[in-house]
Amino acid sequence: MRQLSNELVAQQTDLSYLAYLNSRAKYLFTMRRKHRALPEPIAFPEPRHKLRRELAQSRRLGVTPDGKQIYLCHCKPNSSVLRELGRLRELTFRAVGEGTQRSRDIDAFDYHYRQIVLWNEDASEIVGSYRIGEAFDLVDSQGREQLQKLYTYGLFDFGARMIDIMPQALELGRSFIQPKYWTKRGLDYLWQGIGAYLQSYPNVRYLFGAVSISNDLPDLAKQHIVACYQHYFQPENYTDYATARLPYQTNRSIIESYRDKPFDAASKYLKQVLKTQRVTLPTLYKHYTELCDPEGVRFIDFNIDPEFSFCIDGLMVVDLAHIKASKRKRYLNPSSE
Repeated sequence: MRQLSNELVAQQTDLSYLAYLNSRAKYLFTMRRKHRALPEPIAFPEPRHKLRRELAQSRRLGVTPDGKQIYLCHCKPNSSVLRELGRLRELTFRAVGEGTQRSRDIDAFDYHYRQIVLWNEDASEIVGSYRIGEAFDLVDSQGREQLQKLYTYGLFDFGARMIDIMPQALELGRSFIQPKYWTKRGLDYLWQGIGAYLQSYPNVRYLFGAVSISNDLPDLAKQHIVACYQHYFQPENYTDYATARLPYQTNRSIIESYRDKPFDAASKYLKQVLKTQRVTLPTLYKHYTELCDPEGVRFIDFNIDPEFSFCIDGLMVVDLAHIKASKRKRYLNPSSE
């Protein structure tokens, strides 16, 4: 442990210039705006009877063992479900140092994306949600202009290999479980919903999306998470897939600390480092690497997102052809359990 402490002290010393570069990127973006508004108060909850009525008109994907309902919603602009999703997203993301700082986290993509919603009937409230963009329908492989329909394209400039997978791809994003349910099985239940959805679209092979790291984490923790995932999950030719529009700069010495370590050893090392910083690995980073065999998940590049409290977004791509057998059985073929 003493050796680890000495190593981290040296790395912390090396971070000053990288911290300057990353903070300068944030500063330059901020200066392009005339005013930085103060955070808006979180919106009031939507009437529960309106939520129940809208969900009753949506497609039900399944029911969990403890009675929660999983729905697939395509929300109109005046939708009470969408307004409540926006409220709960903002509430949840602010709790971890992210969020839009608006009263509701809703954007233009919500109107042509779908929402997988986990609903607690007993409490008459939304537990959590995933937003899905049907890239296979929104984008073909012929032209870049259609890429504007994808949220992730605003964060990353797609290369030819990324465009090639669009006819077989689904974008995932804006996932949340509201704080009161954090110790429950909400994420697992949402993935049961994703699996039920995918059964209707057997052509979908790839899942992709932006996976966030809160800007509230200490610099050393952020550096180690990004360095680890770059080393083990970034393709050598990653620019053929995508490049970040506002790249997060990583310390070379921290990347080197992961060389010549098998991933299991590197995971333990990362966990030790994060423990010294009194933080843990963001849940979805752990989830996606445990979902697939090693060749089935890639983190292409890492971007700073000024519109989302300057969090770091990793561009994740999952190849469902390499999903682990246990996860395939649980999410994609649950009837075989």
